[in-house]
Amino acid sequence: MKIARKALLLSAALVFAIKALPLSSTADSYEFYNCFEEERLVYSSTASQGKCGTFANYSISSDGSVSITGFGSMYNYDLSDELSPFLNNTSITSVNISDNITTIGNYAFSGCSSLLTVSFSENITKIGNNAFNNCTSLETVSYITDWKNAKDIALENIGYKAFLNCSSLTKITIPDTVTSVGYSAFEGCSAVNNIAFGANTTLGDYAFRFCNSCQSFWAGWGGDNTNYVDDTWGLTTLSDENKNRCLIYTAPY
Repeated sequence: MKIARKALLLSAALVFAIKALPLSSTADSYEFYNCFEEERLVYSSTASQGKCGTFANYSISSDGSVSITGFGSMYNYDLSDELSPFLNNTSITSVNISDNITTIGNYAFSGCSSLLTVSFSENITKIGNNAFNNCTSLETVSYITDWKNAKDIALENIGYKAFLNCSSLTKITIPDTVTSVGYSAFEGCSAVNNIAFGANTTLGDYAFRFCNSCQSFWAGWGGDNTNYVDDTWGLTTLSDENKNRCLIYTAPY
């Protein structure tokens, strides 16, 4: 009987204690939740700043401009485990890459459909696979849309599908320093009307496939390349009219 009475008193005390707990206890649980949520956001694609290479950092401004600072290579990304912090970001309008960055990573700016301009220095040696694919508003890219001072750039490699479906580009000028252009690198650049590349450049299959607006084709800085309009180079998709207007001749410096 005494044991039952003690148990009853203990239960009543416990109920009273629970009712007496301040409401802030509930708030505390949400505070812990927010801590974890904030940690998660730091690594999400919506973060406004973070790392994009071992020694490279990025920041995204409210006006849609991206700055890449630091030195060395950017990370290589993919579409499964290592997603780019810029992937499919439709708010990005410009990218400025500082002088000491040496590579642009795979899938770095893939799907940035509002991106208009990309600026980088002569120290870039590689533009990664799919780096700018489906950047459908892209109009200006350092050294790629203007060959001014192209002899002084370190760029050697343009990866496969690097500019796939960049349908707002109107001119492609690949510097003579570039030795390799990956397959389908400029496939689907349907507004391009001028294409030029160096005598030392090896083109991957379908490098310019579906560049249906091409009217002038400058093949080889200082070379005499006359056999580039064929299946191998992916130019058979040109309309008959534009094939007849496609001029193949040595491009001057």
